[in-house]
Amino acid sequence: MNEEELMRIGFFRIETDPSDKGINVKRFQLYEYYKGAFVRIIVSKRNEVFVVEHIYFNSPKSDELQLELFGTDLSAENVINKIREHKKNVIPPDQMPESF
Repeated sequence: MNEEELMRIGFFRIETDPSDKGINVKRFQLYEYYKGAFVRIIVSKRNEVFVVEHIYFNSPKSDELQLELFGTDLSAENVINKIREHKKNVIPPDQMPESF
């Protein structure tokens, strides 16, 4: 996994916390829509290692949705792979029927 892969699936770079100035940390954020809920994911990269810092579902069923989408493995590799799979199954807006 690398930064370019993150960008291809919709992540974008965000500013790091000022307390991280002396540390080589990069943060990436993704907003996604999953089963009626908006999802925000923040992944950081430090010393070539990616870590999921934050996952938030804007839903009262957030725990259920998180378990359904990612299972119990919240490693960066699994989360990225599950998002990639989810995006393959989503109909692009320009290909949706006009009734939508």
